[in-house]
Amino acid sequence: MYEFTKKEIRRQFKETEYGKKTNRWLYITAVIALVVLIFGEALSILYVTNTIKLDENTFLTCLSIIIPAFFLSAITACYFDGKRDGAIEQFKRDLKK
Repeated sequence: MYEFTKKEIRRQFKETEYGKKTNRWLYITAVIALVVLIFGEALSILYVTNTIKLDENTFLTCLSIIIPAFFLSAITACYFDGKRDGAIEQFKRDLKK
């Protein structure tokens, strides 16, 4: 929705306080999800190639923390994306009035 909105309307929406807040939270949660994903992938690759020496239980414990953290941050990013989509649609309706 947001991506298919005209640039002018997106710019106006970003200038509003609510637009700034939803965009900021979307980007923060997306970056957190990306960082957690990269960290988990790097840890897995380093463990499989025996670059780092970890006990199997330690590795599984790390994964049991990383995987839920990734999914929680990804779900939160999706939530804020939907929130932004709904807000831009409401903003477009308010502009028409």
